[in-house]
Amino acid sequence: MSLRALIAISVPWFGLSMLADGLAALLLPYLLLTIVDPDAQATVLGLTTLIGYALGMAIQPLAGAFSDALGARRPFLLGGLAVALLGLGAMSAALSLGALGAILGYLIAVSGGNIAQAGQQALIPDRVPAVLRGRAAGLKGLMDIGGAFLAFAVLAAVLAAGQPILAAAMLGAGLALSVLPGVATPATSSPRQTRTGRALAPSALWRGLPDRHILIRLLVSRFCVLLGVYAVGRFLVLFMGQRLGLDPEATAAQAGIVLAALALLTALVSVPAGWAADRLGRRPLIVGGAVGVAVGIGLLPLATVSAHVMLFGIPLAVGTAAFGSGSWALATDLVPPEEAARYMGIANYATAGAAGAAGLLGPIIDAGEAMAVGFGYTLLLLLAATAAVAGGLVALRLPDADHEGMTDAPQT
Repeated sequence: MSLRALIAISVPWFGLSMLADGLAALLLPYLLLTIVDPDAQATVLGLTTLIGYALGMAIQPLAGAFSDALGARRPFLLGGLAVALLGLGAMSAALSLGALGAILGYLIAVSGGNIAQAGQQALIPDRVPAVLRGRAAGLKGLMDIGGAFLAFAVLAAVLAAGQPILAAAMLGAGLALSVLPGVATPATSSPRQTRTGRALAPSALWRGLPDRHILIRLLVSRFCVLLGVYAVGRFLVLFMGQRLGLDPEATAAQAGIVLAALALLTALVSVPAGWAADRLGRRPLIVGGAVGVAVGIGLLPLATVSAHVMLFGIPLAVGTAAFGSGSWALATDLVPPEEAARYMGIANYATAGAAGAAGLLGPIIDAGEAMAVGFGYTLLLLLAATAAVAGGLVALRLPDADHEGMTDAPQT
């Protein structure tokens, strides 16, 4: 399979990541900083994103099952795009509609992103031979984090100028332009209507998956490590605003610079990390990445200026790239190709579950801040670092290579 083909099926991740990270890390927090009372901002942000990710956990396997049954990915990419644009339009009016407009718009937009992702994330098991899936996962990580980088860099500047409508429009444009290569990717198979009923039955969730115990272990590890990563990303704007004492525009600007720089580093490391996952096996990347994430988060409570946040974020960024490439490659090894979209949607339970659970830390932050200024955010970071350590310990029992302890995924 050519490098050009690998890139073509990876590009939609750019816009999907722009949407997800731009919404949760910058646009929604900015709107809430502007609209919601300070003593409830972390709670509203956390619970809103929790609901959004719970929707994703429900939407992705369902949409994925229908995508497998139809043997098509294009309708889900295009349908998800349309729904996401509708949600972004509602968020653009949030300053006049109030917090309810921001929240509803966010939930609609993330629902659209999840519909599109249901079709997109099946493309690697659909089309990529097992021996190249580490590299495909690295390219996916490059596009994924590259989209986050652009969102952080550009949206931070736009929001610092007080232009949330322009920020929402840029997210919509980035998503629309990036899904085109995915739409151009041929359908992978004929319809499988006979599988649909079984695919949607909760009792048959794991039936027919030979390596389900390995997959469950991988998902637990992914949940724990990504809980730490998402907890930092979700509340970084609020953390820096509290720690540095800045207004919303200045906070968005400085946090955006930090997030953009760390996202760029993560993107650059993702490609060699994917290569290493093919050469060295999946487990070293997963475990080493978890260690890097834990170290970076554990240092953040010591930060007193934005430069400290940037410096302590380096091991966090490198660890995120390594963990993401290794865990995504292993997940694509494990799912059966004939039901790739459904099982990748199930695998996303760990990712969406971690992102949603990170939102539950919002009330903990507010309660801690009520006890002592700064205590809530310190507690957040300690909990996040502990979760990453737990994920690394679980990952020690994963197979070391794509052929160890599991069935060989068929090549296509």
